[in-house]
Amino acid sequence: MINSITLLSAFIGAIFFGRLADKIGRKRTYVLEAAIMVLVSLLRSLRRNNRLQVFLH
Repeated sequence: MINSITLLSAFIGAIFFGRLADKIGRKRTYVLEAAIMVLVSLLRSLRRNNRLQVFLH
């Protein structure tokens, strides 16, 4: 199940970020992706309840 969700997420992300990169450029897209990963990592480290844990996990 986890492998299927990971593959589906990679597929959807490739479509979305590929089109975004065509519009704004690859470098800006990589910076945006890195910022999203940092933000989500910070939110995951600050979570205190299980509902937020399920949402960000």
